[in-house]
Amino acid sequence: MNRQQGNPVFEEQTANGWQFTCVSDCRSSLFLHIYDKDQNEIRRIDMLPYHISGQVYSVSVAGVDMRDKLYRFEADECFVSDGYERGMYPFREWNTKEESPENLYFRTSVVNMEDDRYPAIPQQDVIAYLLHVRGFTKHASSKVKYPGTFSGITEKIKYLQGLGVNQLILMPAYEFDELDPKTGKLNYWGFTNNNRYFMPKAAYSYDNPEEEFADLVRKLHKKGMEAVMMFFFPKETNALMIAECLAYWHQAYHVDGFWLLGENIPAAFLMTHPLLTDAKLYFEQTEMIPDSEKIVNRNVSVTNTGFIKDIRRYLKSDADTLQSFAYQMRNYPKPFRALNYISSFNEFSLRDLVSYDFKHNDDNQEMNRDGTNNNFSWNCGEEGPSRKQAVMKLRRNQMCNAVAMLFLAQGTPMIVAGDEWGQTRLGNNNPYCQDNEISWLNWKSDRTGKAVFNFTKEMIAFRKEHTILHMREPLRLMDYRACSYPDLSYHGEQAWYPQFQENVRHIGMLLCGKYARTSEKKEDATLYLAFNMHWEDKTFGLPALPKGRTWKCVIDPMGQAQEEYKESFTIRGRSLVVLMG
Repeated sequence: MNRQQGNPVFEEQTANGWQFTCVSDCRSSLFLHIYDKDQNEIRRIDMLPYHISGQVYSVSVAGVDMRDKLYRFEADECFVSDGYERGMYPFREWNTKEESPENLYFRTSVVNMEDDRYPAIPQQDVIAYLLHVRGFTKHASSKVKYPGTFSGITEKIKYLQGLGVNQLILMPAYEFDELDPKTGKLNYWGFTNNNRYFMPKAAYSYDNPEEEFADLVRKLHKKGMEAVMMFFFPKETNALMIAECLAYWHQAYHVDGFWLLGENIPAAFLMTHPLLTDAKLYFEQTEMIPDSEKIVNRNVSVTNTGFIKDIRRYLKSDADTLQSFAYQMRNYPKPFRALNYISSFNEFSLRDLVSYDFKHNDDNQEMNRDGTNNNFSWNCGEEGPSRKQAVMKLRRNQMCNAVAMLFLAQGTPMIVAGDEWGQTRLGNNNPYCQDNEISWLNWKSDRTGKAVFNFTKEMIAFRKEHTILHMREPLRLMDYRACSYPDLSYHGEQAWYPQFQENVRHIGMLLCGKYARTSEKKEDATLYLAFNMHWEDKTFGLPALPKGRTWKCVIDPMGQAQEEYKESFTIRGRSLVVLMG
């Protein structure tokens, strides 16, 4: 017998008992089977008399406490399975074939979120951190009790809080078949067409996936951190099901938001859904988002693919990149925000960005034809690992430059797990099938990694300290408060005279603190961001400050700056400094 596909089954506790609903195109028979926890059948109910309309059948069952029971539907002598399932028994181990339909049972998912509250972090204050649930702690160096699980992440909350991030974005953590049913090839990431969207992935738990996932969310919230889930919906997915799925996770598990992947995502529908008005929504394409006054949810961001391209090109000193770099540093596509990142799961990691000119995806067994060829990377003089001190130093500086650009930009910053200490994937920019040390985080970092980690932590703290770096409204490049300074201004070798010619690779950006407040009574400091991605030293002209104030260096990854500056200063090639007035 083959299981029927496309027939939703779900249950709900009501005042009259447990309500079971099935959408089925059955022709001869439809039964609900209920079992005790030892899989002994205790009830068998004919569903055909309980026809509602169309293909919908629903029955209320009293006198049975389903919280410790199992159930399944049988339609035309075939067991029914679909993405609406809330729980399944027995659980399937990671990277193993699915059990036969005869051995599949569903169970109710009653999760107690206790007194949990959403942190409701304003989008301009978010510091996002993208991770793969299994890969985050699967490596032995993570030293967690339950590696590769939701509980493994829970054990690392203290580390994440210390780093300074306040939002976790989980790659697919719902139930998906990681093995392709036709080829048997592994899909490590979880972007598959065979999904059970209403269930935490069982293989990401050691005992009870529902409770372990809920525990992770509760403990993140207690530390003031949000949980966002990444969902992939194939183009044929029903829009109503997408909305029901997101609303379910938002209500039942208190998930704070969703990163939505797929061709036909109903953005307008989701943004007006009454149960999702306070959920954060991340969309892949700007054209998905309607510009309408009817949109209720303003907690929306667009993943900024332009940022990764423009920042990487400027970082490696390409010509004619200064204007696009300056734009990305201020980019804020009102009424929504931009989610900025310099690496992702399907791009070079931060260290590989400065270590490889070309992708090295041979382990994927696709003859290195998969993955993007447009990495905008530079190996700093040698392809792959190097022991040359000059190359290693340059790579460390370039990683710090990239981190600084990410956290000094106005858009919401997102870092990928492991980039904070320079994790390498050995040049693989598409490790979708790599369930091994290419994708797993190695928590042991070298000297370069430690330096990058300390700098990343410093930049996160610096961004949080200065409101002018993450304004609630877009910067206008105007002196609209009549304080003698625009909110943002550009400068070159002379103050107030920026140079945007094709061969210029250095620029100064002044952010006036009078347009932002760190508290109700205190204005933010004025910052001067100096970027020089040319290979030669460059001089910058400094705007005059009010009487009694001087420019002092506050960010200097290369250790080159003086303590104070007056009219101008010079910085080395491929470096940056931040001054405070």
